[in-house]
Amino acid sequence: GSDPFQARLHPVGSEPLWRRAVGGLTPMLMMFFSFSMIFLGFTMLRERGRPPAQEGPRPADVLQRAMASILDQIVLFPLIWIAAEILNASPEEIDFSDPKFLGFLAVWHILPALYGFALEAATGTTVGKHVLGLRVVQLGGTRASLRGALLRNLARPFEAAYPFLVLIGMVAMTLSPKRQRLGDRIGRTLVVEESSSLPGRTAPPGPSSG
Repeated sequence: GSDPFQARLHPVGSEPLWRRAVGGLTPMLMMFFSFSMIFLGFTMLRERGRPPAQEGPRPADVLQRAMASILDQIVLFPLIWIAAEILNASPEEIDFSDPKFLGFLAVWHILPALYGFALEAATGTTVGKHVLGLRVVQLGGTRASLRGALLRNLARPFEAAYPFLVLIGMVAMTLSPKRQRLGDRIGRTLVVEESSSLPGRTAPPGPSSG
């Protein structure tokens, strides 16, 4: 006779897009909230022993930049999936021999670079950076130039793309006194805390001698 277990099996189609989207967004949200708790702890410790303010913009911490990057990925995720569906580049599994998977990788890396370049060149910040109070500036503290925004975002797919290449950018920022990733060094840019980059913000005056 026929196998009774086989009779209970029913073919299941591919998962709907909304379920794949939720599955992709959930790890990003968990990472963001985890980094938020860690950053809160570091901020409390830093505020207890913060040295006197110095002149010039203050480079953003690595955790701040990581949180801003995760927020930007959350913003971009629906756009990436829509673009992948339109281009018929939505793979069913990870397979480097599958043209659809390679197309999806291209969308995954190119779209964030275009997004970062467009917003940083126009406004000096992105959605994630704006929420975290960060801004991209040139080394001298002036607004990010078109060239600077272009060069730092051209390097993005090689050092700031999830899930593995982001480690390159994080190591570069950790080793840099000004928290620059490789793209920042090429574009001569900094990511700074927005409040410290406001025009006219200088170090507090010393005690009067008169």
